[in-house]
Amino acid sequence: MRFLAPDVAQAAREHAIRDYPNESCGAITAGGYMPLENRSKRPREYFRCDDQIEPLLQAGELLALIHSHPDGPVEPSEFDIQQQIVMDVPWGIVACDAEAALLPYFWGDQLEPPALLGRDFRYGPSGTDGRGDCAALVRDWYRLTRQIILPEFPRADRCWIGKPDLYRGNLLAAGFTRIGGRSDDPRDGDVVLMQIRHNEPNHVAICDGRGMILHHLENRLSRREPLVRWLGHVTDWFRYEVPL
Repeated sequence: MRFLAPDVAQAAREHAIRDYPNESCGAITAGGYMPLENRSKRPREYFRCDDQIEPLLQAGELLALIHSHPDGPVEPSEFDIQQQIVMDVPWGIVACDAEAALLPYFWGDQLEPPALLGRDFRYGPSGTDGRGDCAALVRDWYRLTRQIILPEFPRADRCWIGKPDLYRGNLLAAGFTRIGGRSDDPRDGDVVLMQIRHNEPNHVAICDGRGMILHHLENRLSRREPLVRWLGHVTDWFRYEVPL
């Protein structure tokens, strides 16, 4: 993919450092990286380049959009995820300071998900950095094993605080049915919602129907573990209903 080429990454990194402490933004086309002007009124916090992007979108020339996060964070913001969904092309982030910039990574449903096991944790959708969060793991499992693309939802670090129905609501909206707080017949693909060191649901995992779950906790690699070890944390049980 053109936007994963080394010359594109290097151009985006140089642009990010050059525009620091403001956010840089750039378009990636078949010709490579195209630096754009950040016309936001608060360029240290946001970027805006709608009028420069629109002609590329209309012409079908935009392969990806990339922007910088001066001094971090590495993960996408809730707004980043929302706008990537609307634009429907891959988005990229390059974290930087005044002297150096990390390699950019990209996310979006146009990209192949990374391996389900052994991922590093990062809030937000999975991407070309091989990382993601627990919700990303559920989406990617359904995409890779069932060829079902569940709806994405905007979120950020600790997004569930003060939103006890965030995960429940998004699972129901994605086509899952709540089957209670405990299931005596766990099936392959069932999703369990849990409370981990908090009084609000903040973690999801996939059941394999054989007594194991696949899940991804913060500061751990994604892994399979026995379901029985986590039953005390389960608040809800969900099953996907295949649309007729």
